[in-house]
Amino acid sequence: ILADAALQEDAIASGWRDETDVVVIGSGGAGLAAAVAARDAGAGVIVLEKEPVPGGNTKLAAGGMNAAETKSHQQLGIVDHKQSMIDDTMKGGHNINDAALVAVLANESAASIEWLTSLGADMTDVGRMGGASVNRSHRPAGGAGVGAHVAQVLWDSAVSRGVQVRFNSRVVRLLQNDSGEMTGVLVHGAHTGYYAIKAGAVILATGGFARNNPLVASLDQNLAGFENTNQPGATGDGLEVARLAGAATRDLEYIQAHPTYS
Repeated sequence: ILADAALQEDAIASGWRDETDVVVIGSGGAGLAAAVAARDAGAGVIVLEKEPVPGGNTKLAAGGMNAAETKSHQQLGIVDHKQSMIDDTMKGGHNINDAALVAVLANESAASIEWLTSLGADMTDVGRMGGASVNRSHRPAGGAGVGAHVAQVLWDSAVSRGVQVRFNSRVVRLLQNDSGEMTGVLVHGAHTGYYAIKAGAVILATGGFARNNPLVASLDQNLAGFENTNQPGATGDGLEVARLAGAATRDLEYIQAHPTYS
């Protein structure tokens, strides 16, 4: 991250090259959803993606999106409850999950499906994935991969709203004022070099670190040398950028390794 420290400092000293209301780092499901929501709230948005294509790991997801008490449930005659989703999720996590976050996951799940549907997503098929006591895994009719579908819907929604997306653009530093408040980001563009963007808010949506096996192994030695099918950008440099800005981390050691590839 700091390999070109002198060049980075020069770019910061030269001032802001661009300015916007919101900078979103990462163009996976979280990043694109944040960009669309911010744009709908009236904000100017720039999405920065270090890879040459959007979608992150979201575009690779093939199962479904768990949600309880949805309209699809009603239409299909499936009886499910948010508390049941909470209970199943806590059980699957051996009850060491953050209960408050699990509650958010379950209680906001139907609204999330509704929001995606309002953008044009097809989440009408409902099946059952591991750990669920009832059918609650929402996906497109006909068996299309849910991740690629959701990523496409979010991408189309962002583009149609005028969200500016810059590829090959890696954020290397979160910029702060003397009070510690975020003021913007320092970007390394593959074709433009280092430059700074001033922003009223910065949203970090950089995803995971499965492609960084030394980091994975430092947290769980059993996973040393494991191959993976994550997208190439999942190297955890977003974590490093956050740490440099003084952010704390937690629960990094809880890593799920799916055994069907490695």
